[in-house]
Amino acid sequence: MGATRDAFRRLLDAHIELARIELSQIGGAVAQLAGLIGCALALVIFAVFMLVLGAALFFGEWLFGSLGWGVLHAVLIFGALALTAVMVGLAFSPVRLFLWFLLAFVLGIVVSLVLGFDVFNQIYGAIGDALLPGVGAADRPLVTGVLLVGLIGIVLALIAFFRLGGGGAFRERPGSALLQLLLVLLVGFLYGAVLGALTAITYAWRPAFGLGLTVGYLLWVVFLIVDLFRIGIDDEALKERFYPSRTIDTTKETLEWLQKRMPRENES
Repeated sequence: MGATRDAFRRLLDAHIELARIELSQIGGAVAQLAGLIGCALALVIFAVFMLVLGAALFFGEWLFGSLGWGVLHAVLIFGALALTAVMVGLAFSPVRLFLWFLLAFVLGIVVSLVLGFDVFNQIYGAIGDALLPGVGAADRPLVTGVLLVGLIGIVLALIAFFRLGGGGAFRERPGSALLQLLLVLLVGFLYGAVLGALTAITYAWRPAFGLGLTVGYLLWVVFLIVDLFRIGIDDEALKERFYPSRTIDTTKETLEWLQKRMPRENES
């Protein structure tokens, strides 16, 4: 009996060792297969990335005359799509987000047409002919655009400063408030001057459409960010999507039903 028992134990140990070795071999094969699949997925993702980036560069060169437009547009598009995906996940209306895209795209096309037809250049030239006759005719639209839009930027900065509580700051800290006001006015003028210079330049059609689409994509991102901060995150909608309220309510109803039908002890 002892010899039989020892033989059975040795047989069992041999089977266990065989299973361990075979499972180890299977585990190695599974790890190898997982690694190869992961490598294949990484190569597919890289191929898709190269396809998208190459297409963006190709269309930037073909449509707008420069590879830089393709890189810039691809960055803006992917950024806007990423923000859109996050907002959809936060229970924002997809229809509303799509309408923001349409509005930004239409405004971008309008900007392209305005720049392509040199609308602002002609307006600045007409104003400069009346107000700045001493400036050379070639530089007159540019100088007029910088000064005119710079003054508009100063006015807007002044309005924004007082709407955000600048008047109260003057009463409490006049010296510091005056410094802040001067800084705000300087920033407003610089932004206006840059915008005036950009709109005073005459553009060929390809750069005009490239710049117009850039403005459209930027407006798309701005609309999404403003919508996110203006509306905020709907906690109730997120709770409805990620909280199992129906299961919990049904469970509570079932427990109440059981409690009503459970026998109670006789009270003395």
